[in-house]
Amino acid sequence: MNFTNFQLYKLYELNRLYYILYHNKPKVNLLSTMIRQLNGGDLSISYIFATLLIANWNTQMKEKLTKLAKNIIKLSSLVLLFVLSASGVFLLLFNITFSEKIYPRISIAGNDIGNLSPKIAQKSIENQIIAWQDKKIQITYSDPSDTSLSENWQVEPVALGITPNTPKNILSAYSIGRAGNILKIIRQITMTAAEGDNLPVSYDLDENKFNNYIENNFSFLEKPGKDASLAFINGDLKEIPAQTGYAIDRDDLKQKITAIVQNLKNGPIAIRMSASSPKITDDKIKKAQSQAINLTTRKISLQFEKKTWLLEKKTIGSFLNFISIDDPENEDQKILGMEIAPDLVNNYLEKIQMEINRKPSNAVFGIKDDRIIIETGGEIGAALSLDKSTKKIIDEMQKGVANNIQNIAIDLLIEKKEPAISKKTLKNMEINSLIGQGTSNFSGSPANRRLNIAAGTAKFNNIFIAPNEEFSFVTTLGEISAKTGYLPELVIKEDKVIAELGGGLCQVSTTAFRAAIYAGLPILERRPHAYAVPYYSPQGMDATIYPPHPDLQFKNDTGAPILVQTKIIKNELVFNFFGKKQERAIKIIGPDIYEKNSDGSMKTVFWREFYEGDVLQKKEPFYSSYASPNNFPHKNPLE
Repeated sequence: MNFTNFQLYKLYELNRLYYILYHNKPKVNLLSTMIRQLNGGDLSISYIFATLLIANWNTQMKEKLTKLAKNIIKLSSLVLLFVLSASGVFLLLFNITFSEKIYPRISIAGNDIGNLSPKIAQKSIENQIIAWQDKKIQITYSDPSDTSLSENWQVEPVALGITPNTPKNILSAYSIGRAGNILKIIRQITMTAAEGDNLPVSYDLDENKFNNYIENNFSFLEKPGKDASLAFINGDLKEIPAQTGYAIDRDDLKQKITAIVQNLKNGPIAIRMSASSPKITDDKIKKAQSQAINLTTRKISLQFEKKTWLLEKKTIGSFLNFISIDDPENEDQKILGMEIAPDLVNNYLEKIQMEINRKPSNAVFGIKDDRIIIETGGEIGAALSLDKSTKKIIDEMQKGVANNIQNIAIDLLIEKKEPAISKKTLKNMEINSLIGQGTSNFSGSPANRRLNIAAGTAKFNNIFIAPNEEFSFVTTLGEISAKTGYLPELVIKEDKVIAELGGGLCQVSTTAFRAAIYAGLPILERRPHAYAVPYYSPQGMDATIYPPHPDLQFKNDTGAPILVQTKIIKNELVFNFFGKKQERAIKIIGPDIYEKNSDGSMKTVFWREFYEGDVLQKKEPFYSSYASPNNFPHKNPLE
């Protein structure tokens, strides 16, 4: 079937008439149905029929048209087929006419892009957007209570996180009349032909960037609202009245901005403020006020042993938090509540715990009437239990108020700490006797040597030597350096007396050797000094050390642990070995000098005898050979 341009035009006009009639339903419900049946039928009949429809409406005309409709409906099957065929042809020809072009009467933000290719249309819209962006968006604010307070901002859209999406705009415009079923397409084409279609500008919005810009640039206009509350100021309870706040209506501002973006306008946009009423009004603080007064007027004290801390009114007040809670009489409203805050109570206890806490002190043992006694120390340590005491304070204060107790005395909870070395320790380890003691005198030692002796001696205090353990003095002593507390002092090294860190530590090793000798312990390694040193009299019972060797080594063969305790009494150094009482008895004979020369060189010996009862079981000698002090270029300054 061939159509002239005139016929195509009439068919196009018929579709427009259908749109007009379809949207005038109160009068032409029946006729619109007929039009849907006849649309696209015989052009001359359809055109006449459509012309009659827009004529003056009256009863006579209505009857004629109804009669005509009934006759035509009889041919509905044929007409429907023709409608579909004619509509299809119309769409085909219409699409060919505007192939790869946006249909007529379509615009974006008032800019006509009908009958343009998408590429040209996109360029046109982009130019419009560039011109719009150059003008920026105008945002204004005026204080309603003071008209002199006004602000005006020029804002770039990109700063607000707004980016027009031109490809999306063009795609939406090009899709009109090209998507959907045939009836939808016809309807879109006819509606656009009748009224035109002005699309808004599509855009992408970065919500975070938008919100951050508003927050960073406009939030100074806001005044946060405040609930009514209470506070202790200089120990007195004060009322804090409620305040109405003002905040930027961010949703309203966003809607206004997006509206002008969609239409490529620039404003001005007025910032609207919204009032934020307080949730807790002045009349909703009375209950909390009464509770605070009730608590702070009581006499509350904390106690530990003989110490007492009376809590002043301002101190009790510093424990309180005033918070928003549900109104028990109206769940939709809030009132001011009061709580005793654990963290605030804890803060106060942290300040007084230094008056309570004490470290446990290890016992220093001695012998009296052949029994081990505590000479000093052995005290149990104490530490304030912060969490448990905090909970107890809160519980006792609440209980005191509930029971109307005026004087509330609260015992603080303490954690006790046993000392590592105590009578209990000795009992558990079967240590019941002083099995060996070594002493030496360091009178005349210079300051650095005294300090080194003290630092070295501390390394051996309260150590345990396990049964069958081979004890190494050098290993237990550890690093000898300035960072471990040692200073330079004279030592004998490679037949020379030189100043070196740790000078004087041989005083410690010598004293430990003597304790091991009197305890009867097997000596695994020991070397005397190169020459006789006055500090170690009597000569022959000394032990030199220099890491890693020479070392002083001995073995615990007592069958039980040995506790080593050291102490310095004025110029005397003492090593005590406490252990399990032994069946054996130790007797020391000597030391004796069996050879002495005029140059100061000498040889000595002492014997250690082991007895069971009165029966000698073993006797062992300990020889020492000392060279002449004259052989050394640097003499000990005390000689």
